[in-house]
Amino acid sequence: MGDRKSRSVTFKGIFNISVGAMKTAIEHITSQEITVFQSLGNEEVLVELTSKNAAGLLIEEGFDVNEFHVCFHPPHGYFTNVSIMGLRSYVEDAQVLEALAPYGEIKSDILRLKYRKDHELAGIEDGNRLVKMVLASKSIPYSMKIGGQW
Repeated sequence: MGDRKSRSVTFKGIFNISVGAMKTAIEHITSQEITVFQSLGNEEVLVELTSKNAAGLLIEEGFDVNEFHVCFHPPHGYFTNVSIMGLRSYVEDAQVLEALAPYGEIKSDILRLKYRKDHELAGIEDGNRLVKMVLASKSIPYSMKIGGQW
């Protein structure tokens, strides 16, 4: 049956969706049976599935139920969206990944952010970036040098 932790995920409960509906949705998406559905308090829920691959699918993709998107996290650490603000746009993404690697596990490609639809520069990169990580420590430095730029 494998390591139970690797088959487990956590998520924040959604106010107006019943636990039964969440159970059904998870089993439908993963085609796996839930073996544990545990309330951890503070609206957080731990779910254990019968396979590590099913847990990985939920962590990577999440899913939509009604009008809500449900994000799942590994039980040993939450994904953190790390924003890189004010870094020159010509600094390569590989340099950003290299600078962030000592602070945890990179879980996504770098997303180069763009101006919103309602902005006069809509669709053009604004120079900021976002990357999903599981941090190895409680935080990363507020400011750091990446590719020779602060």
